[in-house]
Amino acid sequence: MKVIHQGIVKVRDILVFKQSAGITLMEIDTVAKHAVMWYSIGQFQGMKGIFLHYDIDEDTLNYTNSDGDGVTEVFLEGDWDVWSCNHSRYTTRLALYRT
Repeated sequence: MKVIHQGIVKVRDILVFKQSAGITLMEIDTVAKHAVMWYSIGQFQGMKGIFLHYDIDEDTLNYTNSDGDGVTEVFLEGDWDVWSCNHSRYTTRLALYRT
């Protein structure tokens, strides 16, 4: 995974929890709380990515960083795809599988 754009939700670190030949469990550690995330395929020349931002309807707008704006973009590298993902408080957890 590679951070392409640091938006309003800053990525602190990307950690691999466990990995095998076909499965990877990982976490994206963020500086800001309670981000909203989504996954997309093929947005940019066939690249797959995770996007983090704030939902305007959430109270979490108080946690935004003034030195960033827009959506944070994290792209998957290689032949991996997302099986499941979840964001809670400061962490996005991902289960990836090899395609």
